[in-house]
Amino acid sequence: MRAFRRVKGVQCTCITERTTTMEGMVSSARRCGGIVDRTASYEVKKEIAHVETRPCCGPSQVPLGAGLAFALKYEKKQNVAVTMFGDGAANQGQIAEAINMAVIWRLPILFVCENNQYGMGTSALRASATQDFYKRENYIPGLKVDGMDVLAVREGMKFAKEYAINNGPLYIEMDTYRYHGHSMSDPGVTYRSKDEINDIKKSRDPIDRVKERLLEQLWSTAEELKVIEKEIKTEVDEAAAFSKVADPPPVETLYHHIYQETFPVRGTLLHNGTRVGFSST
Repeated sequence: MRAFRRVKGVQCTCITERTTTMEGMVSSARRCGGIVDRTASYEVKKEIAHVETRPCCGPSQVPLGAGLAFALKYEKKQNVAVTMFGDGAANQGQIAEAINMAVIWRLPILFVCENNQYGMGTSALRASATQDFYKRENYIPGLKVDGMDVLAVREGMKFAKEYAINNGPLYIEMDTYRYHGHSMSDPGVTYRSKDEINDIKKSRDPIDRVKERLLEQLWSTAEELKVIEKEIKTEVDEAAAFSKVADPPPVETLYHHIYQETFPVRGTLLHNGTRVGFSST
């Protein structure tokens, strides 16, 4: 998966399947004991959950996602690349270029637009000529999924993966919503009303919708759900508390994950990053 800030929740889900809440929280705080040192929660080693680090500002990760898909096809692997971006980034030209190349080469890739209705503080209604992002490119099929419905997302992605493996790229719009501000400096209510936020919470909150299904189908009881919520809250609180007091990374890690230590250029002999000759392989 190749992603950016907006989809940290998705990345954390991928990561915690292989690690722990503690490791994820400590990594967010850039402390020792996390997944990697001196990096934010969205910058993790791909070996952990097949999550690639972000290159720079979005949507520069999208063409790189197409590159990962090309590698999968080149190596004949039955898998797909997932590159994610927001509704704000969806207006940038890099995405159209990446989609064009992916369609030409029939790459196994999912272009996932997480439409939470606001690019930082700008409504999609003001910034986008059309808000039907999944219909934008008429040469790639599009799929719209309720991003606030866990089961809809699961089934949508299952279908999308199978489609991309057999047919090539697919554009997916995840219709979702952001409750809080874009960053710590964004109160989140200067460009929208509190009533709007509360209405979404009451009608579409993904956790509440899961609870309702579990109770309606008699798969769980209210008491059992309360116990689960309490356990989760305790786990998160303990991880947050530890991340505040954990030791900072050693100074020698300052330049980790910045410079390439080896340069595997086929047919070229290198020494300290300088070409010194050619090899026979």
